[in-house]
Amino acid sequence: MSHNIPEESNFSVINQINSIPNINPIINDRFILLNKLCLTNRFSDIYLSKDNLTNEIIILKTLKDEYNTFINNKSSKIINEGKIISQLKHKNIVSLIDNQFKGIKKFPSKKSKKIIKKEIIFIPMEYISNGDLISYLKKTQNGFPEDISIYLFKQIIEGINYLHNLNYCHRDIKLDNILLDKNYNIKIIDFEYCEKYKNENNERIKMNLKVGTNSYMAPEMHFLNNENFFYYGDKVDIFSLGIVLICLLTGKLFFEISSFSDYYFRMFINEPYKFFNELNLNNEDLIYLIKHLIDVNPNNRICTKDILEFNIFKNINLSNDEVKKYFENLSFEKNELKEQNNIDLDYINNSSLNLRC
Repeated sequence: MSHNIPEESNFSVINQINSIPNINPIINDRFILLNKLCLTNRFSDIYLSKDNLTNEIIILKTLKDEYNTFINNKSSKIINEGKIISQLKHKNIVSLIDNQFKGIKKFPSKKSKKIIKKEIIFIPMEYISNGDLISYLKKTQNGFPEDISIYLFKQIIEGINYLHNLNYCHRDIKLDNILLDKNYNIKIIDFEYCEKYKNENNERIKMNLKVGTNSYMAPEMHFLNNENFFYYGDKVDIFSLGIVLICLLTGKLFFEISSFSDYYFRMFINEPYKFFNELNLNNEDLIYLIKHLIDVNPNNRICTKDILEFNIFKNINLSNDEVKKYFENLSFEKNELKEQNNIDLDYINNSSLNLRC
């Protein structure tokens, strides 16, 4: 059976702000951590924060304290992610606030009034206020309307096309990593697994590190235990984009894993007509596109540049105002969204401990 969009997303932009603590850690005498954790995983935490330079709310991705040393492998990885984001200047990709990734975190001791200083690795990024696509999709019956899906997917493709033109691949494209900004435009986030997919001679690099999320992974990534198997970074991105498009149109993740152990993947391989009947799509251009996005043979997958040549992306009649109205009318906990966007900066200013001493 296909499975519904998970109830909880990996990146949950703040959905409740009840109060701001009286004492807040500060990084480099600039970025105040508001002690509201957005996301935590094995190696990093993501915090809602305030930039004292601009007085704006931002997001800080920090390496967990146990890994926060300037010389270990984990710190190199998060610094590399920050450096990659610093090279990306596109309206549909998250923006970097500052390119300083090493700093000093100041915070008060719990046992005394003494100010403690610690080295920290961090990435300061823009705050994307309207949450991820997965949060909206789980409130729909069968995905977004076709015109909304096409509108959003074009922006996603434009962002990834830009990335691929710089010879970078993302390798973790999924609904959780695609957010909507204050104007309901797409922002792609999380470049932890982003790498160059071409070498200096403009030749594709054979990759063999299995990264990403199973439901979005290309089938060739599941055979990497065999030393003769590899994948191309841009090609696995295209497959993930196909899964995203199916989700936008249907509201479901059909593959738990793209291997023969999965019922719908077997159907896609052995009975493609039946599989596309399950998707219940009437637009032949969309069906044709999906076939060329999730083709089992990576060499047959269409590139982002050619995707943008489809007439469905050239003849979009939907305005941004119409898209905004659609999402605002969705039964997506409207009061919750209002809280997200109504952060009282004056209260934060008055409540935060000044640690510039």
